[in-house]
Amino acid sequence: MIIPSKRSIWIQSVLALSGMAAAPLTFGTPFFTAVVLGAVIAESILIALILLDGLFLPGPKSLAVRRSLQGRFQENRTLSIELQLEPIDARGKRRLRYTIYDDTGPYFRVDAFPLYCAGRAPFAVSYSATGLRRGVFRFAEVYVTVRSVLGLALRRFRLSCEDDIAVHSELPPVNGEFIAAQKRIHSVSGWQRRAAPGGEREFYRMRDYQPGDEPRRIDWKASARSGKLITREYEKEQKQTLFLVVDMSRWMALRSGQRSLLDEALSAALMLAGVASSRGDSVGLLAYGSEPHLFYPPARRETAALSAAVCSLTPEDRSLHLDGLASFLGGVLRNETILVLFTSVPHEEGIEDWVRFSKRLSGSHRPLLVLLENDETLEILKESPLEEIRRLSRRNNLFPLPDIPDLSADRAGAQQLATFHYLKEKERRLRFIAGPRAGIVTATRKGLNLSVLSEYLKIRFASTF
Repeated sequence: MIIPSKRSIWIQSVLALSGMAAAPLTFGTPFFTAVVLGAVIAESILIALILLDGLFLPGPKSLAVRRSLQGRFQENRTLSIELQLEPIDARGKRRLRYTIYDDTGPYFRVDAFPLYCAGRAPFAVSYSATGLRRGVFRFAEVYVTVRSVLGLALRRFRLSCEDDIAVHSELPPVNGEFIAAQKRIHSVSGWQRRAAPGGEREFYRMRDYQPGDEPRRIDWKASARSGKLITREYEKEQKQTLFLVVDMSRWMALRSGQRSLLDEALSAALMLAGVASSRGDSVGLLAYGSEPHLFYPPARRETAALSAAVCSLTPEDRSLHLDGLASFLGGVLRNETILVLFTSVPHEEGIEDWVRFSKRLSGSHRPLLVLLENDETLEILKESPLEEIRRLSRRNNLFPLPDIPDLSADRAGAQQLATFHYLKEKERRLRFIAGPRAGIVTATRKGLNLSVLSEYLKIRFASTF
């Protein structure tokens, strides 16, 4: 579409005002006809120049655009996107002024629009965008406004540039949490893990030297202290199989702050997959609601592949089919698999169903049930006095809070204490019901990753030694 520019509108306004001012002064004189004729000629020339200027501007058939990403989108992370404009005909090669918008949609935050560029195609412009939520989003068009050097006319058009942009789940940093959890586990169990020469074995124990032991296995410091040769004994660390199950039922659509419980579960699942892969373990993934949505059998795989696969997952509007899930798992898993299941159970009957499900699996596998709590419930817990908390628990069929004698609304930190006791008591009772073989974690988004990681490491290392 060709439209007059601001410059041409100002020129037209000046000409019109000049004609309006000169007409009364020359009315009834021989100059009146010349003034009117001059104004008409000036307007005609200006309109002709605007049309001529606009006709030589490039249109949607004169330019092509390509979009490229400088990396991979992740939730709440900023990434650079580059738009490359290529000329198709002679009009596309002119030196012009461009104003550019990209069709990013509502799920990306961009502060740099519009993009300005003056020059001759081909050229590239870039901007930074932040993905606000996980998913796969269609970028369909690029909006271009072009103006010549004279600047009498503008041309606005859209260039087709379809791309499916994937925003991956937010991956929490695990290095610090991983090290801290390992230290806690080892301090409790008393194990001191040391890598043997070659890095393929783990320290098992100290023992007296025996003929035939390799000299490099001798611990000379321990030998000097004891006065006899001491040998380090190592055992090969067993590789594990981790299988992640993410509930896709309607309860996972509940919000936890700005994210859904499904988003939180996927982030924690991918974090565990990264930790397991770093240790050489096999990792599998299943997204299941009333039916399977995504299935990756256990294998050595990169976390990036799993992250790309879960981008488009959305919760169902139906409940979880636990019997179908049990049958599916029974057909694809071998024995002694660490099975981590992410779900949300808003009522006590659902808890009992999951406990029975975990008991069925605990004979052949090592299940870890992760129950996600939404932030809305916990905000009420943190801001309400004790009686209101109990009414909330009954209304949601949640396990009641234990007695907290020092809980009061006007005491600093009391609400946080109530929340902590609420989750720990719920977890304790669930563990008691489920038995010793099934691990259970209840957590909100703030404590989810560290809680799940710690519990997973306990299961893994308990099976290793």
